[in-house]
Amino acid sequence: MELNEGTIINCNSAGNISGGNAVGGLVGINIGTITNCYSRGTVKGVFGIGGLVGINIGTITNCYSSGTVSGAHWAFGGLVGYNDGTISSCYSSGSVSGGSTVGGLVGYAGGVANSFWDIQTSDCNTSAGGTGKTTAEMKTQSTFTSAGWDFIEVWDIGENQTYPFLRTYAAGDINHDGVVDFRDITHLAGHWLHDME
Repeated sequence: MELNEGTIINCNSAGNISGGNAVGGLVGINIGTITNCYSRGTVKGVFGIGGLVGINIGTITNCYSSGTVSGAHWAFGGLVGYNDGTISSCYSSGSVSGGSTVGGLVGYAGGVANSFWDIQTSDCNTSAGGTGKTTAEMKTQSTFTSAGWDFIEVWDIGENQTYPFLRTYAAGDINHDGVVDFRDITHLAGHWLHDME
């Protein structure tokens, strides 16, 4: 998608993308809201290049990127190339390279809260926002819970094995209908009674 002016929720992309300016793994320019999304593809371009979003003027929450980001000019970031919006509870782990203003999480500008990037896999010790962590720290839940991340409804992790990943269903959504309510308890009780027979 070239421009997002609305709301994108629970989406992902895995294709390789290349272009000129404002190129992202999921969205080129975001002036809306992106929540619970991720990108895994390789992204290449000239200016404002990011693993998830090329240029962000909107809001990005609970997202991540793990693809390679590269290009020739400036503003390259593992998650966002150029950020003039808000980023919170996000991370990136892909390799990032470019001409100048290269960041593990964000290439240029700020507005980042409770977000991280892997300093080892990104080959970047700096970022215009976020906190750099080792690969081992990025695969430890306490790194993220200490920053207020929700590991009950939003995120999950294979402790010491995987990076955080977005839950398909909330932990309490036992019947997988997208809602946590008394029907989940009924579903659980029904299976428990069946197993007792």
